[in-house]
Amino acid sequence: MRDFRPTRSGRVRCATLALLVSAGALTLTACAEKASSRASVGGEGVAAGASMEEYQAAFESIDPITLNTQSPAPKGSPVGKNFEDYFAAVEEWSDGKITFNVSWANAVAAAPEVDEALADGRLDVGSVMAGYDSDNFPAYAALSDTSYMGNGNPLEMVMVPHGYVTELALANEQVTAEFEAKGLKILAPVFTGGINGIYCSDERRSLDELKGAQVRISGSAHAAEAQALGMSPVSLAFEEVYEALQRGVLDCAFAGATVVQLGDLLSVAPHVILGKQVSLGQVPSALAMSEAVWGDLPLVAQQLLYDRGDVFVESNMRGLLGMFEDVLGAVDGKGGSIGGLDDQAQEALDRGNAAFLAAVADNDRIEGAPDLVAKIEEASARWREKVADLGYDTSVEYAEFPAWVADNPIELEPYMEKVRALLDEHRPA
Repeated sequence: MRDFRPTRSGRVRCATLALLVSAGALTLTACAEKASSRASVGGEGVAAGASMEEYQAAFESIDPITLNTQSPAPKGSPVGKNFEDYFAAVEEWSDGKITFNVSWANAVAAAPEVDEALADGRLDVGSVMAGYDSDNFPAYAALSDTSYMGNGNPLEMVMVPHGYVTELALANEQVTAEFEAKGLKILAPVFTGGINGIYCSDERRSLDELKGAQVRISGSAHAAEAQALGMSPVSLAFEEVYEALQRGVLDCAFAGATVVQLGDLLSVAPHVILGKQVSLGQVPSALAMSEAVWGDLPLVAQQLLYDRGDVFVESNMRGLLGMFEDVLGAVDGKGGSIGGLDDQAQEALDRGNAAFLAAVADNDRIEGAPDLVAKIEEASARWREKVADLGYDTSVEYAEFPAWVADNPIELEPYMEKVRALLDEHRPA
């Protein structure tokens, strides 16, 4: 049977075209400069909420499709489980008609360069760190930078930003245009790297203790928050953070649970600034696809790749909560501490976040910036209420979370029903 590889029609191809014929399978690999504008090659689709059996039946007449992708982690690592779960779900629901050629540990492109790899043909599917790139993605970066708006206890910090940023990103025409301008199609608008805290080598809770501390940041929101606390923000590659903390070059680092666990940061920075009132930006990313490859796919394949974005998001959230349980549970053993800021420092952080939000409203690169900020304020508050209304315990403190979650398994399905309803409003049809 012929193995169909999307041909990226509508692009100017590179001079090199590799044609590999093996065991009756034909694979075309090409790179190009301009994305196809076609919506799809057509064919029959399935209704929203279609079962696996309905999807598999729809794929009976579809030629096999192979997509090039990568995971940010080694195979089997918990850090990349959301990617592996997504790939496995798409393969199963398509009855094996869609398969992924996976490169591990960002072997094809470094994380900040995935958008370029999707545009030039090295990758077909990948995670785009649009929140870090306000030059090319100003509207998306605004949603990313203000992701602290929904923060609260551990469940709120995971669920609220995933909900309201997904809602606003899908509905915002500028966000869509930003991705299209880079030749990208959004599959899952937002997934975060985890509950952000400030991890320090020594315990720091007051403005006096925080003043002048060298802190590694990973976004403009973090820079503003650090400055509001009197700290000195430093940009530093993730790979260098452990040694910098160990040698005293850095005093603290803004980091999510994924980064802390992957980099063993608790061994050198076991004192954690986290609390229900401590609102810190999360800098989410998006799962995206080459728009040219997307345009070469039959409708049912597009629908499946988009619909199973729910598996990607749920797996990411479940992984974040699990990693956070592990990280917080290890603090005592590292001789560390978990707690918020004192009253003066908390007030300073709140003022800094308010000033940052006002600056977003004044950003003339964002269409209707004041209106977007108003929507962020409304949607974040609404999703916070929604999480509580769904019955999730929003009273649990961070220090209590490892013991609490051991006795209270988290059922994400009620929350995911709300997320799927949002995604269904924008699915290919």
